[in-house]
Amino acid sequence: MERASKVVSLVDEMESAFRPELSSGTVVVGVVDDSYLFAPLTRALAEFVERRPTVNVEIRAGMSADLLRELKARNIELALLRVDPDLDRSNLLQTSRLIWVSCPNWQVPSSGIIPLAVVGGTCNYHKTAVETLRSAGIQSRRVVTCSSLEGVMEVVRAGLAVSVVPEGELRAGMEIVSDSRLPSLPYTGLKISFSEQEPSLAAKQLARVIESTLQTQGASRRSE
Repeated sequence: MERASKVVSLVDEMESAFRPELSSGTVVVGVVDDSYLFAPLTRALAEFVERRPTVNVEIRAGMSADLLRELKARNIELALLRVDPDLDRSNLLQTSRLIWVSCPNWQVPSSGIIPLAVVGGTCNYHKTAVETLRSAGIQSRRVVTCSSLEGVMEVVRAGLAVSVVPEGELRAGMEIVSDSRLPSLPYTGLKISFSEQEPSLAAKQLARVIESTLQTQGASRRSE
């Protein structure tokens, strides 16, 4: 795979050199709205822009389900999506454990009903939280719905509710819920998907830079 990747990169370089019009224009990228992904994504974009200064990049953040619809409608060329690694293991860039997050020293209410803070719309994390709790015979209620993950995180920090996020989203002022009454959560996968039309050379190049950056980040975490 490493050798094949180098060969494909060389082909891209040759196409860019002899047919520069194939590596220009605007690439519209969809990115799942997980804040911690934007740091490595920014590094990837910086590398890509340095290599391809004639290409403009437009980023649209959103839920995986919404981005998938945008892909099928060909409104975006590629997207960084969350998938269930048990159902789709093809071309996974990384997997992350989903965790329950709360403010420090949060405790399950005496009623036993778990208060949830979630991102509005088609949030897979909310769906996973509700289904996991239901399977364990635990009730939950959505106490706060916010249009952004940042808003959800502030609600969690304030102690009003708990939420479910990938482990990379754990931040200052929050901790992983230690109460054993909350069941373990599954893993979530991350992959790049293209629209149904043939992606442009620029889109394929950008996808490879993002893939390389995220895989390097994953290797660094494993070595720590």
